[in-house]
Amino acid sequence: MTKAPADRSFHVRHVQLARAAFAAIAAIMVTFSPDHSAVIGLSIFSGFALATGLVLIAAGWFVYTVDTRWPSVGLGTLSVIAGMAAGIAQLRNDTTFFVIVIIWALLTGLVETITGARALRAARGLPKTDAARTESRDGVTVGILTIVLGLGLLLVPTTYALKYTIADADATFTL
Repeated sequence: MTKAPADRSFHVRHVQLARAAFAAIAAIMVTFSPDHSAVIGLSIFSGFALATGLVLIAAGWFVYTVDTRWPSVGLGTLSVIAGMAAGIAQLRNDTTFFVIVIIWALLTGLVETITGARALRAARGLPKTDAARTESRDGVTVGILTIVLGLGLLLVPTTYALKYTIADADATFTL
């Protein structure tokens, strides 16, 4: 069972589109939420990570072959664990947000970058339009961007607060 049937209706592109859709939904929710607290951030991240993790785990069986499914199942498992940890309401605070998202970003980014680089090296002789080569490049790109997210969050102090004043409202606010 090393070859995937050609007539499958669930392909790698569908997995990538589902992951992008979940990321876009999470981005819209964060952007248009009037409350940018850790509670809301962890709630949104929990939903994003759980949905993405379930898609990746399902893709391990419906898209990939037995010998190529471990990265998808591994990434899905890491995302589900992070989503479940972020879903614990009693632990939702600023520090927990940073810890969970940084660990998730660094681990999943590292796994995705390594597996994408290995697959890209294996697909070196294939034409540039080959699906395996395209998937490998996408994996490296997403993995590196996820690592950058984790490293960027390491630079943000957990107690960061921006105080600003709106003169017309004669009030001072904290962001």
